[in-house]
Amino acid sequence: MPILAAACLSAILSSLACWPLAMHALPSMPQLFELALMGLVNSAVGISLFTLGSRMIPAVETGLIGSLDAPLAPVWVWLAFGETPGPNTILGGILVFGAVMANVVLGTRASRNAVLAAESGMD
Repeated sequence: MPILAAACLSAILSSLACWPLAMHALPSMPQLFELALMGLVNSAVGISLFTLGSRMIPAVETGLIGSLDAPLAPVWVWLAFGETPGPNTILGGILVFGAVMANVVLGTRASRNAVLAAESGMD
């Protein structure tokens, strides 16, 4: 199954699973506009770009980059609403972000060394 279709299907199934648990009050027009904008920008564009980009890197790196969603979420809430994350949230986010950055740096260095070794072996 194509990844983009799977992402769309998961969004639909998630909304159906949450429907019985939701309050069925109608949002106001400004709230409806904000919800539509968030759905368009955050979900549609973000997931589409992530899905297209995931074709260009190994699956392990895709998973690591995808794991940045959790530690960055409190940052976005802090920037948008001024809600200060707790110390455990900050520490956990730093650990995850540091692990992903270390993997990216070490992976780039390893691939560069492999290319240099291959080039020097050809001479």
